[in-house]
Amino acid sequence: MKSTKVVEKEILKKEDVAQTYDVFEICKFEDDDDAMIDDDVSVIPKMESNLGCKDNNKMKIKGSKKIEDEAASILPTSDDNEHEEKNEKLISLTSKTPSHFSNKPPFFISLSFFFFFSTKPQKPDSSIVANYLINQHGFSPETASKASTVITRLRNPDNSYSVLTFLGKNGFSTTNLEKIVQQVPNVLGFDLDNIIKPKIKLFQDLGFSSDDLAQIISSDPWALTRSADKRLLPSLVMLKSILGTDVSVCKVLKLSGWFLKHDLEKTMIPNIEFMMSCGISKTQITKLVFNFPRFFVLKPESIKVCVKRVDELGFDRSSKMFLHAIRVLSSMSREKWEMKLDLFRSFGFSEKQLLFMFKRAPQVFAVSDKKIRDGTEFLLTTGRCDMSIFTLVPELLVYSLEGRIKPRIRILEILERKNLIRTQPTLTTYLKMADKKFFEKYVSLCEDEADKIFSLATKAHS
Repeated sequence: MKSTKVVEKEILKKEDVAQTYDVFEICKFEDDDDAMIDDDVSVIPKMESNLGCKDNNKMKIKGSKKIEDEAASILPTSDDNEHEEKNEKLISLTSKTPSHFSNKPPFFISLSFFFFFSTKPQKPDSSIVANYLINQHGFSPETASKASTVITRLRNPDNSYSVLTFLGKNGFSTTNLEKIVQQVPNVLGFDLDNIIKPKIKLFQDLGFSSDDLAQIISSDPWALTRSADKRLLPSLVMLKSILGTDVSVCKVLKLSGWFLKHDLEKTMIPNIEFMMSCGISKTQITKLVFNFPRFFVLKPESIKVCVKRVDELGFDRSSKMFLHAIRVLSSMSREKWEMKLDLFRSFGFSEKQLLFMFKRAPQVFAVSDKKIRDGTEFLLTTGRCDMSIFTLVPELLVYSLEGRIKPRIRILEILERKNLIRTQPTLTTYLKMADKKFFEKYVSLCEDEADKIFSLATKAHS
């Protein structure tokens, strides 16, 4: 016969084991749903709590009798030492880290382990996530805080670690990653295998370097949400057919990554075809793509209307300024165009002079009102010109007042004061001269003073 104490001890141990089984019977885990994405629509992944029981209010513990029977089959009936040994082995099995966490960093092991054994839906602490991003990926506190807010709402927080690690291994710097998170923080929840990897592979297969790829994606992270086959590849092929080389395509995308969000087959291609039908050369068009890319993704109907307006102004289609005139008119409404004309009229220009100015340098009419006023007033106060100069050479108003016009006028004054100029240049020739020639011909005569002038100009212009 066993003593009462021994019997009580065995009963208590059986209950301990039964409770251990309860943990596994209670927890019912959901599979993570992949963040699905449409071909042409940007998708934000579902933001839900991490793994947990489907419905805490409906959890049921299986019959205690069955559990006790299973526990009894494991527990010994006579040898207490053997009993202790088996019980310890059983309990140790419940505390082992699942194998699929073995390659994760310490933070994510603890985070995932916590979720796995929780009987209630839990969220990781945002401060812990932020610290991890700061320490492991070099994020700034501001970006880390923004990213942690998203990560703590994901169903699978570990996915964000995988996304950052994958991008980092493919040439994305901390700066690139921060730009992505700041613009589209939900990218941390995108499915790595089905959404992100196919897009990266597409660019790599087309010959984009790691640095180029990182710059393009960080300038427009939503490129990762677009269909690789239906949107990205056709757009890249079209750009190459227009620009001629992969290098040119890469250059445009680094300047304007948003190009890939447009359906170029419905905008850029018909616009370019129409412009070429108007007599504009492909060389002119290609050059303008680099400087004014948005112009080419306007609705074709808008471009046609602008061409008609330029024709009505008496523009010669063979003029090199014809394309620039179309671009300028497309950049403003009719109301704004009239306001710009009124500004020039306030300086005393006639309608005939305005038309002459527009035909010679249409880009002047796209300059801000303030820049036009400031440039006109400064040049007139120098006493070196009158209003007629703006009719003959309107492009002077396009130049930077602080970065070009003022420094050159000051250098001219120094050279005149020191009698270092043999032949007095005309103001237009002097201001329009290319930088290299200007430095060789004039700056070299007063390098010390010129350095100070351009240093001040740089500060004022920045």
